[in-house]
Amino acid sequence: MKHLLLWALAVLILVITGTRAARAHAERSESLAALTLVTQQASELVRLRHAAKDSSLPIRPETGLAGKVSQALSRSGLVTGFSLGTGTPGADLPLRVVVTMDAIFKERPRAELRPGASR
Repeated sequence: MKHLLLWALAVLILVITGTRAARAHAERSESLAALTLVTQQASELVRLRHAAKDSSLPIRPETGLAGKVSQALSRSGLVTGFSLGTGTPGADLPLRVVVTMDAIFKERPRAELRPGASR
């Protein structure tokens, strides 16, 4: 009788721990699935943010546009110097040209920065 009681107690303990282990395993599986989904969504969000940022910016040109515009204005005679009234030719003309340029570019990919890389 004493052995039968010990066997019954052991079986009861195994059943209780087994059901709790099965429940914990199911919760673990659900948590891992949720973690995987959140990780994928976060990665996708970061990828989309970088894609949107990179696609909206042009690649920096080889030579600056400001230099080209300055050279063109100088060759045309519109701008002969940066300070008016200092005795530079054309400073007495009633003409003032102010050119302001701002540009934001994304960096060139590493392959394009290497000498001899094909474009």
